[in-house]
Amino acid sequence: MPTCTSDARRADEDWGMPVQSDGSPEDLPAAAAVATELIDMKNLVAALSVHSGYPKEVVSAVLLSFKAFVADAMVKGSIVDMGRDFGKFETVMIASRNHHVPATGAIMMAGRRRKMRFRPSSKSLKTLPLLGD
Repeated sequence: MPTCTSDARRADEDWGMPVQSDGSPEDLPAAAAVATELIDMKNLVAALSVHSGYPKEVVSAVLLSFKAFVADAMVKGSIVDMGRDFGKFETVMIASRNHHVPATGAIMMAGRRRKMRFRPSSKSLKTLPLLGD
C-alpha cells in the first residue's frame, strides 16, 4: 500500500479500495459496471419450460414444491444436498453481536440466529467468470 497523506485516502485504503497517486479511487473495471439480470419466478418458469420441454404448469408446480420443501428443511435444520455438481442448502448459526442504532445512539444486542446459506460444491460454481468477459 502506498503511504497515506490524507484522511480521505486513508479511509479508501481501509475499505480495500484501490487508490491512485492523487488519492481518488480508480475507475471500476468494466466488468463491475455490468448490471446483473434479475430472473423472477415467472421468467424462471418460462425459461425452464423451454429448456426442459415440460409445460409451464408442471415446471411451476415443481418449483413451488421445491421452494416449500427447502423452506421446511431449513426450519428443521436439515441440509438439502443437490449433488457434487451443484451444492447444498444449509443453515448456519450467526453469533450475537452489538450494533449501533443511529436514531437513538444506543448500542443494542442482536441475539443469536440461524440463517440459510447456499454452499456451492462444484468448482465451476465456486469460481465464476467475471461479468462482461
